[in-house]
Amino acid sequence: PCAAAGGRIGVLLLVGLWHLLGAYGLCRVGLGMFPQAVAVWAGHGAALATLAALYGALAATAQSDLRQLLAWVFISLSALVFLAMCTGTAEGVTGALVLATAQAPVRLVLMALALRPGSDGMGQGEGSTAGLWLVAGLALVALPGSGAFAGAVLAGVAIAGLWPVHGLLVLVALGLGTAALLAPCVRRRGGLSGARSRLDPRLRLVAA
Repeated sequence: PCAAAGGRIGVLLLVGLWHLLGAYGLCRVGLGMFPQAVAVWAGHGAALATLAALYGALAATAQSDLRQLLAWVFISLSALVFLAMCTGTAEGVTGALVLATAQAPVRLVLMALALRPGSDGMGQGEGSTAGLWLVAGLALVALPGSGAFAGAVLAGVAIAGLWPVHGLLVLVALGLGTAALLAPCVRRRGGLSGARSRLDPRLRLVAA
């Protein structure tokens, strides 16, 4: 996440899309070739995934840079995919793969918006950009009707069936991540006070 603040495309692509390879590898190699080992370590993996989801979501709420915000949200959502994989059930694995695949194009859209010139801080976009960010952000967190919603439902059912506490904590993390993604739209231009703060210091007295 700290490296993502530099705005390098390669870093953001790595942070945004690496989880797809991880989910595919865990499904094909981990569950396919080592099912007994996965069953033994599933509980430990679930605990780590839950902590990662909460930590990533909490860190995202404290960011003032769009790129770092996205990096932390991506980490939190990737932990959700890993947690669903740890269930080892058909619903969990299918939900994780659907969720990861549906989120990939949305992540690309959000990264493209974050890489726009002048988007270093929160709330610097125009109205159309803020609207696109809002739609993409809601699709990323599996808003009902989005492509990721079906995967989120399957993953949630599988997680809640095995680890209800983990499911509740991940739901809290998802809510925090959603709030972090919506913050740039709420703070866009900062209203009248934000407009005044961007004026030349010599003109602020006149604006007041």
